[in-house]
Amino acid sequence: MAKGYRVLLVPFMVSLRVSGAMPTATIAWDTVVGRTYQVQYKSNLTAAWSNPGAAVTATSLSLSVTDQATDGMRIYRVLRLN
Repeated sequence: MAKGYRVLLVPFMVSLRVSGAMPTATIAWDTVVGRTYQVQYKSNLTAAWSNPGAAVTATSLSLSVTDQATDGMRIYRVLRLN
């Protein structure tokens, strides 16, 4: 008997808002409750990825993280860890 597999792909929307004289970036995204996410950034295309804070576990259908973008330019990504 063949086993059936079901794959759930959950696309998530990421938004970025920058505000203030000392630039503060707010990164927001849709989540799956119970999953853990890590925001990362780098200051140029060849730099290594850095974590601006700890990984967060979703307790609702969306999360947001703020980051002080003190180095002028940042490229962000959100990773789902589990």
